[in-house]
Amino acid sequence: LAACASVLACGAVRMSSETVRGRDFEVLKVSPATASQRKVILIPGNPGLVEYYREVGTELSRLLAAPVVVVGYRGFLMEPERAWPSFDLEAQIAHARRVVNEECRGADAVALVGHSIGALVVLDLLRTTANVRAAAALMPFVAANDADPSYSRKKAIAGVPGVAAVLAVLAACLRRLPTALRARVLALLGFATDHMSPSARALTLDQMTAPANFHQYVAMGASEFRSPRILNGPDLSWRADFRATLAFVYADRPDIWVREADKLANLRAPDLETHVAPAPHDFPTSLDASLACAQILRDIIKPRFDAAPPRAALR
Repeated sequence: LAACASVLACGAVRMSSETVRGRDFEVLKVSPATASQRKVILIPGNPGLVEYYREVGTELSRLLAAPVVVVGYRGFLMEPERAWPSFDLEAQIAHARRVVNEECRGADAVALVGHSIGALVVLDLLRTTANVRAAAALMPFVAANDADPSYSRKKAIAGVPGVAAVLAVLAACLRRLPTALRARVLALLGFATDHMSPSARALTLDQMTAPANFHQYVAMGASEFRSPRILNGPDLSWRADFRATLAFVYADRPDIWVREADKLANLRAPDLETHVAPAPHDFPTSLDASLACAQILRDIIKPRFDAAPPRAALR
């Protein structure tokens, strides 16, 4: 593994930041100056570039005084040197299990956070990760919603044979354009960047248009739509053995891609919490949304870190 480390000041707290690069994935580690046996694992949405989560990871680490580790998906890299084979959802879940088990070794308290499709990954990780005291699903994508026109449209595009390769070629062409024109074309394709923070905008224009990353983004997305986990909805039958908090954080907006009420209808139970987050529909590409979500996560995780007993993995 190759690592790139830096030290940054966040208010009065000194934080260290390290990006660890594996063969075909990256892990972002943000830590406070003081050591802690507590750890937060964040599983991203698709695209799985860890840099999208640097702002929320840094703020959450500061608020909790604990390390935050963002586990990137296979096939997503900054400045990819080559295109990797497509990794579907099941391969990414298996990858997350391996990395998370390694990262959580020695931690006496763990919180798992999943964004979008990462929430579905977290529901799987809850069964195999020891010492979990809290878990949170940010704007979760955990079940199909074919009644939503936007969802159906994206599903239809992703289902076209060879679409990932075609769009990767389009991405290669986009990279030849000046940045401003590239942003215009992406906006016409439904990927507007004007609302993004400067860092997220640069990441989208420079890294998401890398053919290898865009190919993986589309290919992984297509596998999500086909996944039995999405088509059938998540299985929480094991929840009776779960003693930590499982919280769902969602946006109170009618235009969210998959309506949260529909997704959560079969998951509601007395031991599930729901939190309405302020304008997190721009998460993680908006700084304000990232900071707001970090505060919400802090309020969910810290009381459980301080009070709840650890548990062994269900396995």
